Amino acid sequence: MKENYFIIIAQANDVIKEFEKKVLEIFFTSDTGMQLETASNPYMCFTPVYVQYSYPIKIVIELFDLLKIENLKKDVLDTFVKNLNNPIYVSERARFKHTIDALSDVFEKTKEDIENAVRKLSTFEQERLEESVHNLIETCYFSAIAMAVSAIESRLLMLMKSILPASAEHLDTLTLGQLIREYIKDASIYKNFIPEKHKPLLDLCNTYRIFSVHPKNERISKNIARAILNLAFEFLLDEKLELSNFSK
Repeated sequence: MKENYFIIIAQANDVIKEFEKKVLEIFFTSDTGMQLETASNPYMCFTPVYVQYSYPIKIVIELFDLLKIENLKKDVLDTFVKNLNNPIYVSERARFKHTIDALSDVFEKTKEDIENAVRKLSTFEQERLEESVHNLIETCYFSAIAMAVSAIESRLLMLMKSILPASAEHLDTLTLGQLIREYIKDASIYKNFIPEKHKPLLDLCNTYRIFSVHPKNERISKNIARAILNLAFEFLLDEKLELSNFSK
């Protein structure tokens, strides 16, 4: 069953500590219960059980990047993650624990930033983005795009309805493409609420949504799927587009 990724990232430190506990129990403990300084399996990071327990960390790292955490030193984080998948490095208990402690420190320092970013997303948007991230990791790129753009559509609809309440019933009947056309048609009304820079973003995302959900014979690569997912987060995390700004 798919996990709730936004709960996982909010509890990133618990995730890394649970991973550490399992690895130490399975690979750094002898049959008699003694601690081992070298892993019982030098290639433990390639084993199914290691991959299984490290999977939530993979999710956390993916979301760290997508959530635009400003205090995150991406190059440092990438080094630690690379170390976790290096059999020469993690087969030594001291090095494994050093990497875990370093990651834990990163997660702790960015906890408030994570909470602030997640708070900007509605429950519906979180569900769609979780599905998109899951699909991206599982190499389902067409559906990753469809879910990411669905989250954008939800926010755009809510924004437009908040700006023009009298048109709410009409706006509810429109597809994303129609919403964008309506938004462009009435640009003078929306320009003070939705930054101009988002017009090409919305158009591009809608184009790739069409490629993804209709038989257009268009190839969707991981890079394209990830780019659209990045744009979705860019749109949804824009402080100017927070729904709370429109409900006052």
